[in-house]
Amino acid sequence: MSFDNEKVNEVSNFLQSYMKANGIESLTADEAAQLLADNDILPNDVGPKPAFNFRQMLRDGRHKIIPLVKGAFQERPKTRWTIYLVASAISTGTNFNSITSNKNKRTKIKGKPKIVESEKEMDNPIYGLEPIINDKTKILILGTFPAKESIEKNFYYQNQIKRFWGQALSYIAPLEKLLNNDRKKILLEKGIGLWDIFECVEREKSNQDKAIRKAKYNDINLFLNQHPSVEYLVFNGGNAFQWLREDKSGVFEIENLDTKKLQSSSGGNGHFNQGKDWEEYFKIIYKLIIQ
Repeated sequence: MSFDNEKVNEVSNFLQSYMKANGIESLTADEAAQLLADNDILPNDVGPKPAFNFRQMLRDGRHKIIPLVKGAFQERPKTRWTIYLVASAISTGTNFNSITSNKNKRTKIKGKPKIVESEKEMDNPIYGLEPIINDKTKILILGTFPAKESIEKNFYYQNQIKRFWGQALSYIAPLEKLLNNDRKKILLEKGIGLWDIFECVEREKSNQDKAIRKAKYNDINLFLNQHPSVEYLVFNGGNAFQWLREDKSGVFEIENLDTKKLQSSSGGNGHFNQGKDWEEYFKIIYKLIIQ
């Protein structure tokens, strides 16, 4: 089966819009092919095995016969294809309530802490860090809550020096071996800020999100209103994104604010892939913020 640019655009727009509408950050090639077949965009029963048509479209894109499907990534030939949600996802006006898929089940976040309105409802509240931001910040990266090491050193991601500073933000600058003050200076110069969704928590000894038993949100909505320069809200992982969206949906309704969920830089995330989705995101978005 041969493909033209129009068909590639139709496939790209549908998959990106579907992922954006359902809060999904990636699809396997098989999942994408089944979605396309279920919605009469690309047949899935042609060729020697399922997803043959879609994989052929991806291969043709890799060889530059046609454009590559938006968000498609393959670490090297003969490895698994993944379709990632990218910042430029286009809405096609599709009624996603009519789409047949079990994909949403995979995105359910378990282990959510009890949300409280006051730290007085906690036995031993632990407080987070002050935000890194100024009046020129355009991208605000939101995590869940700082690790013990970060609180002790009063700076973000001190337990993730390689993953966050060395890989996730590698497109911005070589930050891994710098002092924290130098990292902060570069971030602010580049229009990037850091904060977390929780102001304080009650948690067990582990740094993992599942160790958080109770949590009080930062007032993200008020904060963004006080910092109108922020145009992009980037979530470091699914928990921060999903919990805030469930409990503080008004944040996602702020006009002219683009939200994006990226792979968690936590050491417990086996899908981090050396920050490839972070790199792809900043390649796209950073060209916009420096204009």
